[in-house]
Amino acid sequence: MPSKFRITPDRAVLLGALLAALAYIQDVRYDFILDDVPLILMNETIASWRNWKSMFVTQIFATSSPTVPQAITAMHYRPVYKLWQMLNEQLFGSVLPWWHITSLLLHVAVIVLVYQLAVKLLKECWTAALAALIFAFHPIHVESVAYVTASTDLLVTIFALISFLAYFRFREEGASPIYIVASLIAAALSMMSKETAVMFPWLLVSYEALREVPSGTHQGWKRFIWTLPFFAVVGAYVAVRTLLFGLNSGPGPGGSRMAVLLDTPLVLLVYLQNLFWPFRLSFFYPAEWGSQWTVLKGVAFILVMVAAIFLWRRYRDRREVRLQFLWAAILLAPAVLGVFTFVREDWVHDRHMYLVSVPVCLILATLLTDPRSPAKASAISSSIILAILLIFGPSQIPKMARGFGQAIREFKKAQREISDELEHEPPPQTPQKGSENKPIQ
Repeated sequence: MPSKFRITPDRAVLLGALLAALAYIQDVRYDFILDDVPLILMNETIASWRNWKSMFVTQIFATSSPTVPQAITAMHYRPVYKLWQMLNEQLFGSVLPWWHITSLLLHVAVIVLVYQLAVKLLKECWTAALAALIFAFHPIHVESVAYVTASTDLLVTIFALISFLAYFRFREEGASPIYIVASLIAAALSMMSKETAVMFPWLLVSYEALREVPSGTHQGWKRFIWTLPFFAVVGAYVAVRTLLFGLNSGPGPGGSRMAVLLDTPLVLLVYLQNLFWPFRLSFFYPAEWGSQWTVLKGVAFILVMVAAIFLWRRYRDRREVRLQFLWAAILLAPAVLGVFTFVREDWVHDRHMYLVSVPVCLILATLLTDPRSPAKASAISSSIILAILLIFGPSQIPKMARGFGQAIREFKKAQREISDELEHEPPPQTPQKGSENKPIQ
């Protein structure tokens, strides 16, 4: 009689989610920092449910504080994210631990969704469980979970995964049309959570291009018709955003935007290093990491391209694996192209990798459980990697806390500098009576 306490993929994922929650619970000690101040503490619009309509016509920075650069505010049109803030404020006020706990619960939900996604695409439950566990323990998620403002990355990922799973159910399993409607709603919620969801329709295009169709049938271009409503969702978002705020592409890197095109491979290298070798993570990264070429970096970029071509050819017979490579490339594009939008100091942030890490974790799990490798070697290597992540991941949280401390110090220093400048500014001169109509000499 088999033991009812045996380990199954489902139970392994639930246990992993619980361990991840226990690891992240220590972040309840951390205070509001940086963007948390204008977005939460100084945001009067989230103080009452009566303001919910304003969430759809304003950008996320609801204050004109001098610490908020007005040049970048129109880039952040995220109504669902603002509603999430309002929900937290109405339930918990400014009692900080609860804000951290809700972010943690979002992360646990994503872990479960990653497992469901991997089961559908990889068709192997233990490989899917391994992918979900790698995702649960990956240190690159510390910033997204521990930094309250970064919950926008959690929200966009949740809704994107729900949207794809509903779309998959409709296309692969012949489910009711209600699933395609649910997928569109979730896609819209994802789009209104963070701008990176603009790439979501391309995930569906790549899925349709690689999905298997029954033998004897030929759908051709017609299969892509189902993706058109999702492009319409993106188009509607862009139209509304443009009507509200006009065209705004951010402050840029300083100087010519096209001149930084050559730096995009460097930013890609930094992100790939953090994803596949997450032992030098930080809340801040030196600007020169993504803007100064060296011979070593040039060689590393060539090796990355060679490895990508090799793996693409190696898995020519596994559509589901090739799909993950395409998804990773598609989702990396907004983060890498941030060089045209942000100042150099903001080119690289771990939180930008939260959604990208989903296909990356599926790729890692596939490589570790490749059927062409000995089963024993796969089991040992998978166990070692999970053990390293489980041990190293939680240790990153206090390290990130030190980064938070540095951020707080720099934030307060900037506030003092702004206050000093305002104090030393001469008061505006009041024109004398009768001088308004005098011509300027």
